[in-house]
Amino acid sequence: ADPALVPEARSIGLLSYHEAMELSHFGAKILFPLSLYPAMIKKIPVIVRNTFNPAHPGTLIGMESAKGNGVIRGITSLRNISLINVEGSGMAGVTGISARMFGSLSQNNINIILISQASSEQSICVAVRREDSSDAIRILREAFVHELSAGLITSVYGEEELAIVAVVGENMRHVPGVAAKVFTPLGRNGINIKAISQGSSELNISFVINEGDLKKTLRVLHQALFSSEIRRLNIFMAGTGSIGSRLLEMIHEQEKSLLSQRIELKICGLINTRKMILSDNGISPGNWKAELETSADAADFRKFSGKIVTGKYENSVFIDATASDQPVEHYSELISSNVSIVAANKRANTGSLGLYLNLQNSARRSNVLFNYETNVGAGLPVINVIRNLISGGDEIIKIEAVLSGTVNWLLSEYDGSRPFCELVKEAMRRGYTEPYPGDDLLGIDVARKILLLARESGFMLEPEDVETEPVLPGGVPEGIDTDHLLDIIRLREGLIRQTYKEADERNMKLKYVAVTGKGYASVKLTATDTSHPFYTLKGSENCLIFTTKYYSQYPLVIKGPGAGVDVTSAGLLADIVRIAESVRV
Repeated sequence: ADPALVPEARSIGLLSYHEAMELSHFGAKILFPLSLYPAMIKKIPVIVRNTFNPAHPGTLIGMESAKGNGVIRGITSLRNISLINVEGSGMAGVTGISARMFGSLSQNNINIILISQASSEQSICVAVRREDSSDAIRILREAFVHELSAGLITSVYGEEELAIVAVVGENMRHVPGVAAKVFTPLGRNGINIKAISQGSSELNISFVINEGDLKKTLRVLHQALFSSEIRRLNIFMAGTGSIGSRLLEMIHEQEKSLLSQRIELKICGLINTRKMILSDNGISPGNWKAELETSADAADFRKFSGKIVTGKYENSVFIDATASDQPVEHYSELISSNVSIVAANKRANTGSLGLYLNLQNSARRSNVLFNYETNVGAGLPVINVIRNLISGGDEIIKIEAVLSGTVNWLLSEYDGSRPFCELVKEAMRRGYTEPYPGDDLLGIDVARKILLLARESGFMLEPEDVETEPVLPGGVPEGIDTDHLLDIIRLREGLIRQTYKEADERNMKLKYVAVTGKGYASVKLTATDTSHPFYTLKGSENCLIFTTKYYSQYPLVIKGPGAGVDVTSAGLLADIVRIAESVRV
């Protein structure tokens, strides 16, 4: 590939004459096709060397292609291409249409670079250089003037600003699956193919794309065909708070481990509430704070997401480590631009049912992943367990869950000896709470989680369908800040102590329990006895009990830490790795 477009491009050690001529015809600038012809006839080896690096062995062009080094030898391209289309149902089965088309263009010295015809014979297209496009359209309309007036040919038109990409390899002959290796990664990255051409010799697969997609196309193909041992993701992340910062640390710490799994994570963009940085060359996960702090660009999420969409990055992933609505507003555009999303942010999945369904459907249409395992249970395998159960033919009947590690920690620690307000402050310091702890105490966070579990289980509920009782007796007024919230908690200390005492006198423990089933969901403070699995929960543990068609007598129980920076960040990293694994060809 052209190293000006693909930095990872490397030299080819051995080519056959036929491969070299194909590559030169489709844009390999160092070779002229006709100059190779005499050498091929006389079987004279041609050696291409680099005058700037005379020690390099260069490329040997001879009778045979290299053996055992893959079936594809190179990728090349031509810019400034136009596609001329001739269409009409009256063309089917009519002898001489192609001959008249090619003959009229040849007589006017217009070179045809590529030909593609549908098997129905109702359309044929040819690729020509952009400067020949207008003349080619005029000539063909004159040549088929009678067919056009009779309606046998409906249109002769051109498409501009295109490019041709050619994948060349003499060893492609009779090897199944080559086309899939070429076109599968292109489809996954949202690159539209305008026309395809392959000769019976199977030496070359050529196709036409939008010229604006050329760089991305070459990089995607080079990685898929020549760098299959490494799968690189281009990462863009919003949010550099406790979760985002720890995730970047983990990426840095586990760089060698990820490479051993043949995964490379390249950080190309970061944004927080103050600043942003975008870099095609990558941002060091070990030095990102300094690079972001010295960036001259103020935070502008519209500009940030626009760069992801228009930057033509291959295998792009957007990570939302915020709790804001702003990134969510751009999810649809990102997904439709073939950008996968990993979200710790629950707002997209727990807003309107319409938004949830639209994002799911859009991700399927665009063939990208929308991963959000950390939306419920931090790093616990919850979402994937539900999907696996349903995929196996099971049916979710009911889910009972303690879903707030924050609230469970508060209720586990509280015994009346220490004010509840002080425990809330400590939970904030430990990173257990939502950015605004009122979301935890009002039950908003748990309501969002049980709503998502309901939807994943097939219960299509709206947010208002979740009946929610707040943790804090008397609730919390809307629109107050954290300081005012803490003042209210101090005033309610007596009510909190009384609720705790009533449960303790019956040898029961208070748990904040969410329940969902077909058509309903609720969240409320519940006193549990010693026989219930929730009774023994401590600290920030979460616990989910799944009653299903197959797990009815003995429900499935998932238990573990449901809050904390490390487990949440590790869950995000696991979601990213799943995307890397999915891009393998």
